[in-house]
Amino acid sequence: KNDIIRLTDLFVKDGSNSDTLCSATLKKILADIVTAQNKSINEKTLLAQRILFYIRENATKIEDNTDVAKELGYHHIYLGEILKSQTGKTIHKVVIEEKLRVASRMLIYTNSSIEEIAEVSGFSSRSRFCTVFKSHFGTTPLSYRNMRAVRSI
Repeated sequence: KNDIIRLTDLFVKDGSNSDTLCSATLKKILADIVTAQNKSINEKTLLAQRILFYIRENATKIEDNTDVAKELGYHHIYLGEILKSQTGKTIHKVVIEEKLRVASRMLIYTNSSIEEIAEVSGFSSRSRFCTVFKSHFGTTPLSYRNMRAVRSI
């Protein structure tokens, strides 16, 4: 604010130094704006990383976006906007992808039943798990397991 007042004062003054001082003050104002924007971008990037880390560590326990928001101390809509702007994905989509990552690894590396995998990976039911899994991978969990088992031999 003080720099803008100074800039306007310098702009209306006549004198050999006023143009130089006006230019320097304007450059300072622009540099301050860029610095503030970069700080804001960095803070958003760091917050998005915190969101992703929390989801990665806790996806199987997360029921909805408010769980993430409560843990990180922000409103769920704000966190959703931050994550979407930084990654292009919603919190819900990232949580589902992480749950599916856990489930797919369990399908490949364990003999757990589909019901057990659905429960451990955080889905509300076997049918919900199978529906989401098929829409993401294009195949059922059992077919996925069988296909991966054949490839790993």
